[in-house]
Amino acid sequence: MFLACSNDDNNGSENPQELKIKKFSKVSVDLNGNPTGNSTVYFFDENGRLSQKKEDEANSDYTRIINYNYNQLGRLTESVMIFEGVNGNRSLEYTYDSENKLDFISESFDGGTPDIYFQLTHQPNKISIEHRSPGFYTTLNYNSNILTSIHNEIDMGGFSTESLYYDAVNNIMKRPSISNTRIYGEPDILSEYTYQYDTKINPLHTSFNENHLDLLGQYWFNLNYWKPFLSPNNFTGEVYTNSQFPEDNYTLLKIFQYNTDGYPTSAVVKKDGTLIEELTYEYY
Repeated sequence: MFLACSNDDNNGSENPQELKIKKFSKVSVDLNGNPTGNSTVYFFDENGRLSQKKEDEANSDYTRIINYNYNQLGRLTESVMIFEGVNGNRSLEYTYDSENKLDFISESFDGGTPDIYFQLTHQPNKISIEHRSPGFYTTLNYNSNILTSIHNEIDMGGFSTESLYYDAVNNIMKRPSISNTRIYGEPDILSEYTYQYDTKINPLHTSFNENHLDLLGQYWFNLNYWKPFLSPNNFTGEVYTNSQFPEDNYTLLKIFQYNTDGYPTSAVVKKDGTLIEELTYEYY
């Protein structure tokens, strides 16, 4: 199963060299362009697979580090979270069936006995996921192996459904969603993300596209935490709208710099016209 794939050839120079991403950094900045102390750095191996993620927060004394391990087929087998300078860790182990499909994810702490975290059932055009939390379920729906919707529900009646719509080269163009807790009788919440793209190569896309279930267990299956990875081109604009909380609406603009091979080297991110983040890319 894929998030989406691309056959776009409009990616910069006439004979672009294929580059492998080595490091991708996101640094939050204040109104004066100074770092706030919040940053995320992703490191990749020479095959383009995510090998380590480091997160710093201004209000924390510790760096959160996640190390990723893979098998000979390139499938994620383990992610281990540690806090630099602190004893202990959280480990997620990824187990596959005889067809190399993800079967379940187990969680353990400090080398203790693992518990099932997610249990997956694969069906035609659908993957059903049972969470460790009782009564919580996720369904991933596909069309021709491309993810088209994510549905979450709980036994109490709450739900959320997010749909994905793509352009001709399989960039995600919009992600409308509907959700409701079904507890207090409140109206459904309608929200939507819409995107614009460049025509350049997104170096973060390949590995996650081929094995997007690697997202499971990091932050549930929330695409927002992995937005720079999701499409074959780099998104240059994002608009978010929310029917119940219009004060949360925003417009995001990314301004990229590229090398001669059509790969991004840096970008600045503006939210409603205010600089909030700086991005850098390094290659092998």
